[in-house]
Amino acid sequence: MRFLSRESGMCAVVSCKCTWSCGIWRSKVNVAYGWTGKILRVDLTERAWSVEPSGKYVDRFIGGIGIGLMVFWEEVGPLVGAFDPDNRLVFAPGPLTGTLAPASGRLEIISKSPLNYPTETVTRSGMGGFWGPELKYAGYDALIVQGRADNWVSLWINNDRVVFIDSKDYIGEDTYSTQAKLRKELDPQARILCIGPAGENLSRLAAIVSETSFVSGKSGFGAVMGSKRLKAIAVRGTEGIRIFDPGRLARVSKEVRRLSGRDPMREWTSRTFINPESQRTFLNKYRKQNTSCFGCHVACFAYLRVPEAGESQMHCLNYYYFSPATKYYGHSLDRDQAVADSIVLANRLGLDTTSIAGMVKFLSDLYQAGRIAPQPELPVDKVGSREFIQKLLSAIATRKGIGSLLSEGAPRAADHI
Repeated sequence: MRFLSRESGMCAVVSCKCTWSCGIWRSKVNVAYGWTGKILRVDLTERAWSVEPSGKYVDRFIGGIGIGLMVFWEEVGPLVGAFDPDNRLVFAPGPLTGTLAPASGRLEIISKSPLNYPTETVTRSGMGGFWGPELKYAGYDALIVQGRADNWVSLWINNDRVVFIDSKDYIGEDTYSTQAKLRKELDPQARILCIGPAGENLSRLAAIVSETSFVSGKSGFGAVMGSKRLKAIAVRGTEGIRIFDPGRLARVSKEVRRLSGRDPMREWTSRTFINPESQRTFLNKYRKQNTSCFGCHVACFAYLRVPEAGESQMHCLNYYYFSPATKYYGHSLDRDQAVADSIVLANRLGLDTTSIAGMVKFLSDLYQAGRIAPQPELPVDKVGSREFIQKLLSAIATRKGIGSLLSEGAPRAADHI
């Protein structure tokens, strides 16, 4: 295997003709600034990997979404389903990812979505955090995963080394414990994304989770990872990213931070909760500190400590997404405790919180219309209780009882009710 060096003649050729003055690109020169020049491709069926030049993509598309969509255009036929081995999972940060640019911790994941209805079409899902920059530091503009492993595996990408790790002992572990054990086994500084029980059981509502709350949701990509028997991907990188004009990039970045300094997402002021007092009570009760994704000055994540659910992070929008569901929490249980518990449990199980919020409304309407009855595994007559939300999340993640139907998503479930 010959590895591509950033300094070798095989590095990506970029002839960007944009007029941006950000300092990342240089017009009409054959140098890969902002890019590493390499794509890592992993075939799980063959347990093999290879490195390809990224030049044919990066000189045509600005960011990771373009790379991912072109991979599907060239390699995946229209009849390939989301759970087929021939489906691809493309993890693609952009040229700004991992640089001094504000909010440069972004990662795009592109695949055929099992959640899309009625047709499993190609879509994307974004993720913040630190995994995207780490992939760039390991030397790759994108990771393409294809095939299906014969047994559960995880990937360990350590700069130019790629190792397949037997992961059958990790099955059933939630996303928090999976990451903790892999860091202990591999490298305490590794950045990891993984799936929980929901992805293992191919729930179409399954998400990919990194750290405690950096989540790729809304597209069911956790189930795609599960269909490939891929439990986790750990990355450690120590390389740099070439910038054409670091000084100009620093000045532009400083100006962007100044202009966005009044972003209403700071200090969770972009939306009110059901009442302002609830917002203050919630933050005072559970928030330990604010934190952020890589390179982001907004710091809209709150680091939470929920006594009965453990530690987690919660984006200000998590609460917004859960607000429609919590309108139905009219019982004696403290509403904020139920919301916090729900978010932590969903992240541990690897479930998309936005889809769960819609599912609560869906079930509440069905119960009120007399279409479903309370069951031991799903007490729909107790919508709003901690018991209800915990049993709902568990049922969907494990596909037990009515959870097998609900894990297909609300539209598909409605077809059978």
